[in-house]
Amino acid sequence: MVSQSKSIGKRHVHMPMPSKYFMRTAAILGFLLIAIGNYEGLTRTAVAEKVSIGDKQEEGAPDAVSIGSRIEIGLSAGISFASIHGPETNDSTIIYHFREGFIGRLLLGYQINQYLSFSAGAGFITKGYDSARRTDDGEMYSGTLYLGYLQFPGVVHISSPAVSILRPYLILGGELDILIDADLTFADGQIFELNRLIENFDYSVIGGLGTTILVGPSSKVTIEGTYARGLKNIATRATEDSAALNQSFYLTIGYRTDISTLMRRLTGGDSGAPKAVSGG
Repeated sequence: MVSQSKSIGKRHVHMPMPSKYFMRTAAILGFLLIAIGNYEGLTRTAVAEKVSIGDKQEEGAPDAVSIGSRIEIGLSAGISFASIHGPETNDSTIIYHFREGFIGRLLLGYQINQYLSFSAGAGFITKGYDSARRTDDGEMYSGTLYLGYLQFPGVVHISSPAVSILRPYLILGGELDILIDADLTFADGQIFELNRLIENFDYSVIGGLGTTILVGPSSKVTIEGTYARGLKNIATRATEDSAALNQSFYLTIGYRTDISTLMRRLTGGDSGAPKAVSGG
């Protein structure tokens, strides 16, 4: 890996200051929630019908849900905080900082039952890190590694019982990343293309927590916080003693609706019929 950073202590990966990043995240969440709220209305009647039908389903009522109402399509977007882990971070002359990036996905999900669902998708994410290094002659070099990936996640959602319009869930799964761009930018503006020094693909395990917020009979907002830990050395020329692996935290907000409701909206049909499945 190409590294440049100053030495501060034995552990060299530092989280970003929250005031800089989470204000932007809060703004993104707020604007999206307002837009969805205006579109769906957040009607109390729809919520009551949804929770009531969900309770009957949990008590053993027959499941008469169509395949179209079990399949959901959605979008999610948010902020990623990326750095690396592994032996590369043990270099006592280098400090690595988490860098802010972007994540956006198109998702397709299948609701297996009230408490279990699966989703897969495709999207784009930026990873990398910020770093700095002080040389033996006292000079300081700082730079940012930018990695742009096409991302293909697959996760299972294990939901808890609904609490009013909320349904928390556990997220477990993995993701495959395919590299589309890699460059290193120094503080003086110099940019070096690094595609030949970075592996073409990466894979990670992911876990986290999320919740759905019911905003209509068949529509929901999702808020998720996840951690992805890379399992593959991303540097093509690194040895076992200098291996560098991606790691990222994601904070995202999304919107999901079932296929049946989406088709009715596109064709101008009735979208008011509630559905029986309301898991995460």
